[in-house]
Amino acid sequence: MRIFFVTLLLLIFACLSISSMMQKSGTCDEIAYHIVAGYSYFKTFDFRLNPSNPPLPRYIMAFPLNFMDLKASFNDINWQKADSAKFSRKFFFQDNRDKFRTILFLSRLMVVFCGIFAGFLVYRTASRFYGEKSGLFSLFLFCFTPEIIAHSSLATLDMVFACFTLLAIFSFWRFSTTPALTNILFASVSLGLAQLSKGSALLLYPAFLFLIFIKYIKKQTADKYLFLKTILIFIFSVIVIWAGYGFNVKSFLAQTVNQEEKINFAQKTISKFIPGWDRQKTEHLLKDVKLPLTTYVTTILGVAEHTKEGHNTFIWGKWSQYGSRWYYVVAFLIKTPIPMLILFGFALFSLCRKSLTENELYIVVPAVLIFAAASFSKLQIGIRYILPVYLLICIFISRVRTFKLGFIKRGIIFLLGVWIVTISLFSWSNYLSYFNEFIGGPDNGWRYLRDSNLDWGQDLPALAKYVRKNKINELTFFYFGEDDPSLYGINFKNITAEEIEKPRKAIYAISAQFLDSVNWSRLYKPTTKAGFSIFIYDLR
Repeated sequence: MRIFFVTLLLLIFACLSISSMMQKSGTCDEIAYHIVAGYSYFKTFDFRLNPSNPPLPRYIMAFPLNFMDLKASFNDINWQKADSAKFSRKFFFQDNRDKFRTILFLSRLMVVFCGIFAGFLVYRTASRFYGEKSGLFSLFLFCFTPEIIAHSSLATLDMVFACFTLLAIFSFWRFSTTPALTNILFASVSLGLAQLSKGSALLLYPAFLFLIFIKYIKKQTADKYLFLKTILIFIFSVIVIWAGYGFNVKSFLAQTVNQEEKINFAQKTISKFIPGWDRQKTEHLLKDVKLPLTTYVTTILGVAEHTKEGHNTFIWGKWSQYGSRWYYVVAFLIKTPIPMLILFGFALFSLCRKSLTENELYIVVPAVLIFAAASFSKLQIGIRYILPVYLLICIFISRVRTFKLGFIKRGIIFLLGVWIVTISLFSWSNYLSYFNEFIGGPDNGWRYLRDSNLDWGQDLPALAKYVRKNKINELTFFYFGEDDPSLYGINFKNITAEEIEKPRKAIYAISAQFLDSVNWSRLYKPTTKAGFSIFIYDLR
């Protein structure tokens, strides 16, 4: 029966993910940065296209494209300039226009498989920590959480990152309890795969060191070489990272553009630590010295620079270049289903009855570290950045099943479960733009958060449906996205600068991300919305 329920829940999860992804257009990052970049990695083993993140998720989502007859213009000027967005749009909408939907479907399907594997890991981890029934309960929460379904349905980095982060945590827990050779190797590979998924996975290194330190402090291990074995895992994980880049050995600036900009940045950084450092030495170091892992190091430095500079962030009705320490607290409270928040509250309250176990530290420490690092980062453009925390919370909540519960408490948990299922089913296909009842649901989400929390260019099919239903020949569009509206039968023209200031008698479709850029958008009530991310104004 256990296998039956696990299989059933994962099948339901797969059905929700696949059916909802078929209702959505390509999102910004899928089109501009990930799918085509992954395809180019396979075909050229050149990582010039958008090297801002490690390659594993792109390998995964682009894998089935190797079995398709696709055209790619690797002699194109945009390839030479490493302009990922322009090169990708040409790949999709000129070279392979007739195959676009197949490419998008197959790429997304690979991430669904990662989501299924992540769900199994949630079940497996919770079962080992709390028992089989708790494992099933954790899997149930995983399968019906809108934010998890949303990012399992898109060919982006976040679910792959969450999946391999949990795999690394689980395998390191196995190693720390039984530090045998097989567990050392498994932990090394898992940790390396997590690092190849996203730069944020670097946080696992200090998290794991802290957990080993706690074991020594509390005298929970008799293995006096445990620390050295942990360092060995770290070293092996770096070899796995190098393997992900094909064991290439090259200079830092090989296969890169904007070299002067990178040299200036490196010179400025090095000079802070070594006064009087000569620029000629910097050029020699970056251009002539060949080393392993240069692409990965450049990627991590680029992420660090972006994190430091910040990104235009919308929270609680205001835009900011540097975000807010409360961004992810707010996002978590309004984008997580209320019944799940209640269950999480129960789990936290249960700590009064039973303190954290040694096993639970492997859930709590990484979750707190990931959440804290995201909160202090200036790069805050979506709750997806803390997606691994959702998986860990699904596991942690199941601790409530370890207590002896009376009829009333069991009934409350059952009703909360029914509530979660109801939310998931009623949110079908609009999981990305889900907001809970605290703010009045997804209709009001645009007032509090934007970008990938709400609008990632995914609602072109909904707009196309509105156009067909109302027999609209042409509309004026201000679109936040990289997909091509004409592929969905939408005849449109782009909004002009004059129309941003003052509208004419026409039908306007404006992406939620751009609402504040249109001076008159707050003066008129939208006629309707396409999905929850495109506002339609019929001003005829």
